[in-house]
Amino acid sequence: MRRAYARAGVSPARVGLVEAHGTGDPADDAAELQALTQVFTEAGAAPGSVTLGSVTARIGHTGGAAVLAGLIKTACALHAGVLPGAPHITAPRRDWDPETSPFVFGDRARPWPVPPAERYAGVNGAGFHAVLAARAGAPEPVSGQDAWPAELFLVRGADRAAARDRLDRLGDLAATGARLRDLARTCAADDGPVRVAIVATGPDDLRAKIAAAREFRAAPGVFTADPAAGADPGRVAFLFPGPGGMRPGALADLFTAFPRLRRLLRLDGGRHAAAMFPPAAFTPEDAGRQRAALAGVRAAQPAAGIAGLALHRLLTELGVRPDMAAGHGYGELVALCAAGVFGEDDLMAIGAARADAVLAAAGASGGVSGGADPGAMAAVSAALGEVRAALSGVGGVVVAGHDAPRRVVISGTTAAVERAAAELRRRGLAVRPVPAACAQHSPLVAGASAVLRAELGRRDLRSPAFPVWSNTTAAPYDGDPGELAATLAGQVAAPIRFVEQIEAMYAAGARVFVEAGPERGLAGLVGEILGDRPHTAVACDAPGGGIEGLLCALAGLAVAGVPVDAAALFAGRDARPVPPSAAAPGWTVNGHRVRRVDGGRPTTAPTTGATMDADRDVRPAGAFPPPAPPDADAAEAAVLEYLRATRELVAAQREVMLRFLGAADDDGDDRAEDGTPAAEPLPAEALAAEALAAESTDVLRRATAATVPEPRPCPAPEPGPQAPGRDAGRAQAEPPTPRPAPEPETETEPETGAEPAGAAPARQVVRMADLPPLPIPRPSPDGSTAAAS
Repeated sequence: MRRAYARAGVSPARVGLVEAHGTGDPADDAAELQALTQVFTEAGAAPGSVTLGSVTARIGHTGGAAVLAGLIKTACALHAGVLPGAPHITAPRRDWDPETSPFVFGDRARPWPVPPAERYAGVNGAGFHAVLAARAGAPEPVSGQDAWPAELFLVRGADRAAARDRLDRLGDLAATGARLRDLARTCAADDGPVRVAIVATGPDDLRAKIAAAREFRAAPGVFTADPAAGADPGRVAFLFPGPGGMRPGALADLFTAFPRLRRLLRLDGGRHAAAMFPPAAFTPEDAGRQRAALAGVRAAQPAAGIAGLALHRLLTELGVRPDMAAGHGYGELVALCAAGVFGEDDLMAIGAARADAVLAAAGASGGVSGGADPGAMAAVSAALGEVRAALSGVGGVVVAGHDAPRRVVISGTTAAVERAAAELRRRGLAVRPVPAACAQHSPLVAGASAVLRAELGRRDLRSPAFPVWSNTTAAPYDGDPGELAATLAGQVAAPIRFVEQIEAMYAAGARVFVEAGPERGLAGLVGEILGDRPHTAVACDAPGGGIEGLLCALAGLAVAGVPVDAAALFAGRDARPVPPSAAAPGWTVNGHRVRRVDGGRPTTAPTTGATMDADRDVRPAGAFPPPAPPDADAAEAAVLEYLRATRELVAAQREVMLRFLGAADDDGDDRAEDGTPAAEPLPAEALAAEALAAESTDVLRRATAATVPEPRPCPAPEPGPQAPGRDAGRAQAEPPTPRPAPEPETETEPETGAEPAGAAPARQVVRMADLPPLPIPRPSPDGSTAAAS
């Protein structure tokens, strides 16, 4: 291993993934883990910085192919930017120390947030270790995986009858055995209003949901459009939640399936990705520590911002765009960032300044304020009037938020909140504590407003691209940057008027509410606020979450009339539309027998209906007409054409060779031995052959002129019987010349002065092996191109 990393020029401390050999033998695994730990610890790898896995945990040990399987897995992980999970590991080895070991395990696939130029991985085998790296400067792939756990089917039609016909065609195509993503891609190419949407996890699930969809009956995974609804779905509002809904691993499937979102994980130096997507927790204590690491305001708020921006970007790329937006608490900053008021880096900086200012104002900044009470918060299930009546006699506590008709949040000092909770319970109202770092949205944190106002003054604020509604005023933010900054700075200490805000947005035309964040807290609040009034509220992280949750949200939006570009879901996923003519095969042939697709024996021919024995007659007699006899005239014409073309080719080749060897004499009198004229001139079709021969001879002469001496005529052939013709007459007209004795071959050219006087010069035929190489064009200093041999 040390030699491998030294030759690669990569320190093990820079490696993020190691593919272990993992034989499954206790002694072998212990030795491998010990060696890996020693090498990586010596190199300075931080605890928990390297994901360790083995493909043998999924496919078993494949002997000699195990290392190759590991190489393939690691190369795919580097390309896709994914840290593969090892869900089969339920209890790691006892000699693995999670506190000091550089290695951790993943229970699911997690995004690899570093850019491609910083991705390094190691593959370990029996006496083998390879260091792999992603291609520096390579862009992120369009898609992280081809096969998804679920697919979206948007069935369109002018009316329900047309949609039912398309459902029937979809069922026929599904019977062909086509891949699920190909079937979904076929539906995405249709046009017209969406009448029904299906989210299916497999072929059987699709067939079952098609049956429910044909009756336009809503069911899990089946969404139907309201036939009484108009064509205009109303205005679309995006809602960005605060950090309360964040949980470890939230939206991990979306960050791995859509690699272009991983750029957001590198915001703020990429230090929030580890808390958002932690490794596997093998004990309840480990899981609790991971939740606590994400619950802190300094970690939860930027994580919520990254998640909200990722969903906003993804939804807009899929055709879902907001007409207005709002947030809840910190989510208001995310909404303003999505509207272009400030950039993504500014969001991280403003959020960090906001968190520090709130904690400092509440006396919860790590004991700097001398241990002052940071305050507490609680949620009450009651109407706002009931809560205010109960709090009238309790000091030090205020209403911090009105989230739903019967959901109120109170905030204040810890002692005051406890007294208020006791009074509320005495009146028969349900109260539960709210996990919070301090008494937010109360006078206890009013001092943070000035700090945040100063931070906003250092930023380049712009007018929002679409209206963003404020928690404080229940109205859109002012377009003037100064007024906007003042309202946003005061929001940290003011109560959240979420009920009034949603009512005002509904009055402004909002009918579709999309929660762009984890969980479905805000979508549920909208349902409680609006009740039976016409509206649609969807959450992108619906129960089940991941890709299936996103597809369910898109299905709900599509049947509500919101434009959804379903074709964008298949970019880079090797998804192809299924041809309409595709049908299930009637027979299968395995080389010696024929069977129907159901395994039975066919008894009749498919075209004629003739009775047949499938084990003997693969093609029964009479099933196909005998072939027609060939046309004699056509066959003869084909043969004549072949002979004519061959004659022209041979003539052209002959002329080329004669001209190159210098044996052709165009000035001589071509007469036969008996003095009769030579043959008639060549027909017109041979003239092209002579032209080709002349051109080819000229090319050959130019190719050898620089290095080969001019050919000299060959000695006359020995006299002998010869057929009459133009060459025969020329040969007998010249006296025979004695053939010179052969001389040994040398590497130098023969000197012409050494030939006998009066003897005809010998013909030197250049062999292909003797030809020098063609000159190589090389650039000259003046910029021109010269030929160099």
